Order: sequence, then C-alpha cells, then structure tokens
Amino acid sequence: MGITGLLPELKKSTEPINIEDMTGTVVAIDASCWLHSGLIGCAKEVFLGRPVDSYIRYFMGRIEILLRNGVTPLVVFDGRNPLPAKAELTAKRKQDRQKARTFARFALMEKNTTRFDRNCQDGLEVKPEMVDNVIKALKDRGVDYLMAPYEADPQLAFMSMSGAADYVITEDSDLLVYGAKKVIYKWDGHDGQLILHHHLYRSYPDFPQFTFEKFQHMCIISGCDYLGSIESIGLKRAATFVKSVGDGDIFKTRLTKHLKTRAVTQTPQHPTTTT
Repeated sequence: MGITGLLPELKKSTEPINIEDMTGTVVAIDASCWLHSGLIGCAKEVFLGRPVDSYIRYFMGRIEILLRNGVTPLVVFDGRNPLPAKAELTAKRKQDRQKARTFARFALMEKNTTRFDRNCQDGLEVKPEMVDNVIKALKDRGVDYLMAPYEADPQLAFMSMSGAADYVITEDSDLLVYGAKKVIYKWDGHDGQLILHHHLYRSYPDFPQFTFEKFQHMCIISGCDYLGSIESIGLKRAATFVKSVGDGDIFKTRLTKHLKTRAVTQTPQHPTTTT
C-alpha cells in the first residue's frame, strides 16, 4: 500500500521503537492492516466458506498488548463508501482479487497446495460483516473506534496532525505523504520502526532545499493511488527532478525535458506536459 519503495528510501529517517516507549500515549490504529494480517492466517478457510474467528482473536490480541502496557488504542476503520478519486484503482484491485480466487479454484482441483495457499491469500477481501465482528469485540472491551468517511489513512493523518493521537500504527506509507507526525511501521506486538515527520529530511542529505511540499511532489511523480507513475520513473528519478526545479508549480515545468522520457498525457486537472 502507498508509495512503492518509499519506506526503504526513508531508512535514514527511521528509528526503533518498542512498546515501553508508547506507554501513556494514544495510538491510532489502521484497522485494515490488522484485519488483513489476521485473515492471512485463515485465508483457506475464508475461501472455502468456513466460519472463522481467528482474525478477531488476532486483532484483539494486539489490542490487549497495548492496553496491558498503558497505551490507549483508537481504532480507525475504512468507510463503507468507495472514494471516487480512486475508482479506477479500486476496480482493478477488485478484479485482481477475483482472478486470484478463480486461480485458487483451479489450484484446488489440481491439488496444488502451494499455489492454492498463495491464491487464497491474494484473493482475500475484508467483508463488512468481518468489520462488524471486530467492532463488536472492541465495544465489548470498551475500546474506542471510528469509521472514516472514506479511507482511514487521511483520517489517521488528521488525528496525528491535530494531536488527537500521539502515534499511528499502519503499514501504509501514504500516511507520511499526508503529513502524519509519528508513524510506526512493522510493529510486531513489541518492537516497530518509527518515522518522524520532522526527520524526513535525514534521508535526503544532498537535498539542501528539502521541504515537505517537495517530498509530496516527489512521491506523487513516482506514482500514487490517485495517479499512476510516469513510465520508468521511480522515487530516485522523481527526487532528482524535484531537486532540479525551483519553488514554483513543478507540474507546469517541462517534466519530459528533465526526466528525459516521452511526452506525458495528463488529466484535465493538470497542464499538459510536452517535450
């Protein structure tokens, strides 16, 4: 999820964090990450239509770890309404999951267990009733939660930026692009990797005019959920381009001249870039 390759790119901005460091804080949880991780372990059963509750135990097990260590969790779920700006990507992901489930049926008939397991995982879909089951467990435990209007990540970022949450736990790098202040990745129940908003510059020591806005531009040019990447342009080339332009509107700059690639067809909301 998020910007491809961004987290490895931010290695110099990353530091370790453990559960003891989080004691006495409010931590916002990206529910979709824990739901998906919990479902991975029972993907075959879900595919076969068998009743499962292990994903609930997984989710609540992590909640209990936080509570035992004096951390106040605040769980944020994706909204039930699809985000119009991501309609194309949402449709593609749905199609990919459907294909994976079709391949899983073939693998099952062929008794190819390795391929069956992989396809079951690739075809996983978090159903509304699964979300409802976790919400019920949270209510029973007295844990606060909320459902975002659309996707959870901008809601989580807002909570971080407004001070409603001290940390955010997620696996989605988009949180950094939205401006979240303290984001924890790869949390295993004790240890995780923390990226601080005000330390992003550390990963770009040769970029003296680094600003958060330029960081956002770099990520968008490399490709995000709302706009596909320019052919053969990843984070490194996008960073090189952003360094080379001034502080004006970089999307009015001659992208193809700087990136040495073919002309770009842009959306009606953006100026056309030509060679």
